[in-house]
Amino acid sequence: LDNKFKVEDRGLLDYGQYYAARSGGGVPQSPTGRRVLFSATGWHNPPGMGACKTQLHLIPRDIKLDRKGRITFNPIPEIAQTLRKPGAAAFKLSAAADLEGATTALGSSLELHLNCSGAASAGTVGLQILAHGDKSKFTTVGYDYGSKQLFVDHSNSGAMASSIKQVAPLAGGVESDGNAVELVLLVDRGLVESFLNRRAVISSFVSELMAEATPTPAERTVFVAKAPSGVTCTFAGYELMELM
Repeated sequence: LDNKFKVEDRGLLDYGQYYAARSGGGVPQSPTGRRVLFSATGWHNPPGMGACKTQLHLIPRDIKLDRKGRITFNPIPEIAQTLRKPGAAAFKLSAAADLEGATTALGSSLELHLNCSGAASAGTVGLQILAHGDKSKFTTVGYDYGSKQLFVDHSNSGAMASSIKQVAPLAGGVESDGNAVELVLLVDRGLVESFLNRRAVISSFVSELMAEATPTPAERTVFVAKAPSGVTCTFAGYELMELM
């Protein structure tokens, strides 16, 4: 009798800076019990810190299976109770005309939600985060309909980071989710965690962009990028208490 554990399928937990992951659950454990994933970033040398290398803790994530048997990663719901500032649901826009190019949120400790519906064969939807008010510098996080990928584009983040574009494939694209895009970002100054439809995740350093003295962290801006024809989006943002 072969009763050894066999891995039948596997996938990446995170397509970015994700190191030494470990998980925990209730005791005793059960198939329907909660499973939480903990981790930190890989070793990093932030600008302005010389030869010092450091790791940063990431927000814990709930691991679940959806109705299709796909593994999902969700920022723990305790964020809403413990990290959101009182009355922080101040940024909410819905109409496409209002979203495009509008200043939607200020600050560098934020929880951001972009939800889009509608079909498109090409183009992107996303958020331009930690931006200068004149859009001279920012980092873009979004979904590419053509390549069916979550992406973090650093081309406008700074000279050293300008060649970096992080990507994570979404199996089946958003078509397998009824053409719904759910983009959730946790922004903690130079650290960003990006979740697409709870199934593709990228943890990113944007420390080069945040190393600049101006604008100040409180003056950083979020913009909503233009959506392709046939796609409409809603946005909500919550200011968080600073973690770093």
